[in-house]
Amino acid sequence: MHMTTKSAGALALGLLCAAGTARADHPLDPLSRAEIALAAKLMRSDAAFPAGALFPLVALAEPPKADVLQWQVGAPFERKAHVVVLDRKQNRTLSAVVDLRAAKLAGPLMLLPRQPLVLVEEYEKLPTIVKADAG
Repeated sequence: MHMTTKSAGALALGLLCAAGTARADHPLDPLSRAEIALAAKLMRSDAAFPAGALFPLVALAEPPKADVLQWQVGAPFERKAHVVVLDRKQNRTLSAVVDLRAAKLAGPLMLLPRQPLVLVEEYEKLPTIVKADAG
């Protein structure tokens, strides 16, 4: 699904308003529920996003330290999310940065040569797997 900048911006504003807090007060504030939902929505709308993939991590992509030190209360600031995607069908981990203000991916999905964080469902399955092993 291809989105124009105008339609992506309208989607971003709609999602942020519908989900609650639309703006962070400080560049290092954690992502709000609305920002996490927007990051996931934008990732899923990208043509390269694997169907059925999971999100082990959606977190603030911290701005450069110099930008934070120069920031003043009330001044605009960038807001980006670092997103890790687990594609179980192809057994791979992907990563991208989403620009929440522009409502678009800040770059392509990149392959990560490592396993992502453990998901809650994996913790729930672990006792069953261990108990089933006679050893």
